Amino acid sequence: MQANSPEKPIFPESEEAAKFVTGISGWVDRYGGFFGTNEKLARYSGSTHKHCGCGAAIPKNSYCEPCCKNKNSELYLIIERREWDQKTPLFSQSHDKYLFDKDDLFDLMCEAQVTDPDELELFICEPNHLGEIESDYWADYLPDDGELPPEVEAALEEFNAVIRKSEPVSWSPGKFAAIVDLEAKHD
Repeated sequence: MQANSPEKPIFPESEEAAKFVTGISGWVDRYGGFFGTNEKLARYSGSTHKHCGCGAAIPKNSYCEPCCKNKNSELYLIIERREWDQKTPLFSQSHDKYLFDKDDLFDLMCEAQVTDPDELELFICEPNHLGEIESDYWADYLPDDGELPPEVEAALEEFNAVIRKSEPVSWSPGKFAAIVDLEAKHD
């Protein structure tokens, strides 16, 4: 079967997942892979699905989305909180959306039909900046103990100065939950 075709679920405990072969004394998965005495590994290799702790059947190389969402929500409740400055973007963990201003926040609140921003599980974002280019970037092209030509070094320093002054190129969810005051006015 192809990897992206729908398959009948086969769990590690299924007889189809693996078989014990005599003569070579060991476990062979359903694809013919030999695992010696390691039954658990053979069964895992031959399976397509596994059981989550909640009992749901999920693909073996995946995770249970409801359990993951519940775990993230539990972590959100205990994470450190900081007041939102109304300038830095926010990320809604519960809706997987970035919010770049108060209007975006109000739009998502309307869409999600919530009156308390805390229900959106908001995180204050952290900026992603371009990294500077180190002069050793071209080390594989230079002879041992070789150095870049002076004009390239100068151009590289100018380029890195521009990088240091540049605005963020994107944002990522940060490590602080947002305290959002809808009544607050910020510049």
